[in-house]
Amino acid sequence: MPLLRRWEYKGAVCGIWKVTETQEWFSGKLSDLPYLKAELESYKADSRKMEYLAVRMLLNEIAADNLRILHYKSGKPYIEGNSLKISVSHTKGYVAVCLHQHNEVGIDIEYISPRIKKISSRFVREDEMSFIKDYSCIDGDGCRYVYNLLLLWSAKEAIYKIIDQPEVDFTNHMRIYPFVLGMSVEKQLSDMGFIGCGSIESQEYKTEKKSVFSVEYLVHEDFVCTCCISDQPLFV
Repeated sequence: MPLLRRWEYKGAVCGIWKVTETQEWFSGKLSDLPYLKAELESYKADSRKMEYLAVRMLLNEIAADNLRILHYKSGKPYIEGNSLKISVSHTKGYVAVCLHQHNEVGIDIEYISPRIKKISSRFVREDEMSFIKDYSCIDGDGCRYVYNLLLLWSAKEAIYKIIDQPEVDFTNHMRIYPFVLGMSVEKQLSDMGFIGCGSIESQEYKTEKKSVFSVEYLVHEDFVCTCCISDQPLFV
């Protein structure tokens, strides 16, 4: 089973699943979930069905329990009848889940693509552009600028999931402080396709608290993944 990685971070448990299975395989493994069929049928696109199934499979793997994910009207996920806090993300061929017993969590995973450069004006501040605009290459065709942009976007997405506020502007309401891209990992991670890791300091300006976050990140050959945990059990 392609559980790519399971790890713990500040009391949270996180996981990334590489989706290579069929709907039939997932459905067989999750057949004991009484609500599976009805919820799965609510999705029309096969890609959404696969994301749904992979997330439930990953949740079972990292939590060792048949927890049911529901959603608030805002779209934010929660666990039915449980105080656990959850965050979910998916990208091309991968899903990611993060759980914490009390504190709000945010996880995001983004497939590596140079297309991120076309929308950079929507989420990059001027003071952020000054330190991420590095065009030096990594591993031949890789470019630090693309990695930096993706990490910037992903970190803000993870924070956005924690603060759960409407009308958040990624340039005016969030700031990423200068960081240096860490492009080395231990051999165990390298063998799984990971090529970098590190942390990013950031701050949100949407709420009265103007909270500061430390966002942990992983860089893989296929994606970047970011994760952060709120310092308080209840953010608001």
